[in-house]
Amino acid sequence: MSHFIAWSASLFFLIGSLINLIGAESARTEYTRWGYPAYMNRLVGSLELLTAILLIPIMTRHLGAGIGISAMIGAGFTLIVHRKYRHALMPCAVIVLLVILAVLSLD
Repeated sequence: MSHFIAWSASLFFLIGSLINLIGAESARTEYTRWGYPAYMNRLVGSLELLTAILLIPIMTRHLGAGIGISAMIGAGFTLIVHRKYRHALMPCAVIVLLVILAVLSLD
């Protein structure tokens, strides 16, 4: 079960990283509108890519979960501050998923 969760979460973060690193116009526009610097999409994309990579090996899964949780806390906080409450549900769900993954990977 933990392998399925790890691969699913990794895929989620990989897709997010590609959107941010390629610099999709919609992502850049949102970061600018929220007052973040121009490089923020690349920074977030790099953290997401690192998370995606670290979630796969069991030995680094906790580190990947920690980085992913930190990124999702930031995303959720940003969305809540800007009153995008429905959009904030996804980062919250991913946080729960990563906590479950970390607990299942304790063995």
